[in-house]
Amino acid sequence: MEHLLTQMDDIVTLARLALDGQIDDVRTFARRLAQKYSTDFPVEAGTLRSLVRGQNRDGALVRQSPGRTPVDSDTRLDLLQIKHPALDAISLVLQARTMSEVGQLVEERSELEALNAAGLAPTKTALFVGAPGVGKTLAANWVAASLDLPLMTLNLASVMSSYLGKTGTNLKQVLDFARSNPGVLFLDEIDAVAKRRDDIGDVGELKRLVNVLLQEIDTWPEGTLLLAATNHPDLLDPAIWRRFESVIQFDLPNDEIIRTHLGSVLGGVSLSKDLETALAVSYSASTLSDLQRDVRRVWRASIVTQQPLDEVLWNLVEGQLKALSRTSRIEQSERLLKAGLSQRSVQKLTGTSRDTLRSRGTNEEGRN
Repeated sequence: MEHLLTQMDDIVTLARLALDGQIDDVRTFARRLAQKYSTDFPVEAGTLRSLVRGQNRDGALVRQSPGRTPVDSDTRLDLLQIKHPALDAISLVLQARTMSEVGQLVEERSELEALNAAGLAPTKTALFVGAPGVGKTLAANWVAASLDLPLMTLNLASVMSSYLGKTGTNLKQVLDFARSNPGVLFLDEIDAVAKRRDDIGDVGELKRLVNVLLQEIDTWPEGTLLLAATNHPDLLDPAIWRRFESVIQFDLPNDEIIRTHLGSVLGGVSLSKDLETALAVSYSASTLSDLQRDVRRVWRASIVTQQPLDEVLWNLVEGQLKALSRTSRIEQSERLLKAGLSQRSVQKLTGTSRDTLRSRGTNEEGRN
């Protein structure tokens, strides 16, 4: 029992140092623990020594304590946000093809020997493309967490400077830092610094940024994974597209993904099949972020007003569908009827007359 209490004291001390940000003290104390427990726990002590040395088991994408974060010389604002995402706190739900391509970025790092034997290297650069809220940033967090590496996110507001030539200098600082500190660099909204060079509306400074990025991406080291994301692929310079080894498309969620995410948002609260179907259809043109925001908003409202959750969710569906154009409402009405909802329910949710529903020839009998 006394031995167990001693171990718990060591864990508490290590956690306190880490939470206080005392990295050097953490490393020193970890070395002491490795020595202290080398006899009773030789394997764990060896792993601890490797972590202190900044080495992982396969030698790929080594996690190290980063140097000083680059800052803008005038504002002194950080140019990067660095964090260590926790894998168990991330619920990543993507369409199968997208999930497979994102997952491959991680899997390649565990198959280095096989890749090297074939004369190949793991993917160093990948571009995420899709509308806002479809999971690009969450996927970047998931990749970093899966690789047990820091996620270094470009602080666009700090990098962009009104001073001529300063934005390029800031961007170069960020890229140099990421090169020397293995991890996952995430350039969100890359279209802001990599616009088409034939855009006559942009000043020369932004056009020079493209050249900086092209040179850096071409020579990006294997020790760091560079991820970028864009909501506006049409704004990107064509040369940027060609430089990325992998371009991954993030689409709007399908019904199955919406249902899965809905269960995650509600924390296991069960809904009727009709209500799940109605939510999936009404949010088929929306993102998971939109669904999560709206469901949590009405859930909070149901608690405050003491209304049943299913009642406020049905109201949410009705509001979503009635906000559509007449043509879209009719299309969604057909989907709801095919999914088994009654004509009476569909009429109430969409405002489409039963005569119109019958004239479409879909589920003409319906349920009462």
